[in-house]
Amino acid sequence: MCDYIYSDGSKCQEAPLEGSKYCALHISFEEGEKLVWREKLEELKLSAVARKLQAGDFNFEGAYLYTFPLTWEVLEEFGIKEIEDNIILSNANVILSG
Repeated sequence: MCDYIYSDGSKCQEAPLEGSKYCALHISFEEGEKLVWREKLEELKLSAVARKLQAGDFNFEGAYLYTFPLTWEVLEEFGIKEIEDNIILSNANVILSG
């Protein structure tokens, strides 16, 4: 299992990438890009995001992401029509597109 420990003390249940202690979401860009090409790492991270979203899991604490493909259309697929709590983006660059 991935070595990332969430703030509640639980451990990430994803499998680590070969050659790392961390899964695709929790491996840093620097470490990940030493293991695979940047494009492959981005692909692995987006696949992991898609799996979590399809499972209804919106906990991305500690994730290193190049992009986050979250749109209102994606939220509505999961029955979410309104965000009731805060969205916390720490050390994130947010680019809004039309």
